[in-house]
Amino acid sequence: MIEIAKFFDGRLENIEGVERKVQSAFEIIREFPYNSASTFSKNESLEETVTNFLKIRAGSCSPKHYTLGLFYESLGLDVRYLTYPFYWQEQKFKFSPSLNVFTEKMPIQFHTALLINKQGWSHPKLIDATWDKALEPAGVPINFNIFSGHKLGITPNSEPFVHITAQIKWEFQRISRDLTPLNKNISNFYLALNSWLSEIRRLPSL
Repeated sequence: MIEIAKFFDGRLENIEGVERKVQSAFEIIREFPYNSASTFSKNESLEETVTNFLKIRAGSCSPKHYTLGLFYESLGLDVRYLTYPFYWQEQKFKFSPSLNVFTEKMPIQFHTALLINKQGWSHPKLIDATWDKALEPAGVPINFNIFSGHKLGITPNSEPFVHITAQIKWEFQRISRDLTPLNKNISNFYLALNSWLSEIRRLPSL
């Protein structure tokens, strides 16, 4: 995808070696603030989803991992796109009381992560770039070195669906979204989540 190539070429041109590029790309995308606005978006294609994400430079787990996954594929890595069912009310995050009001009524949702592999590696690596470092006070899992192991950004409700391409994953998500249309509580939850995360980011660093 041209937009991804242009975006990373200028930022990683002085980075040598596939492993270093993998780590550096992860750090760039992780630090794009998590924002659930993409939950409300009506992108008509995978390309539009990625293009809008790179333009806004903020987004939820899905556009973050579409972008990373497609870039990793361009480096010759084997990439699998993972979809984990989960419930917000089962997470151990330090939600504010006002957010918890909406959390209790949230239906099942889906989290996106990656599994990547390369010839010569001893095992595949889980990649989860969902939460930016500024959100550590919220109790969310912040990931750092890919090669030291990543934690999943949420606690899943079951084993993941595994998709062999980003396009298949995007279609799966589109169908899932159509089967669980937005209602007032879901909209209110994600608006309150964005507001709460913004408050967390404004907290002074320890």
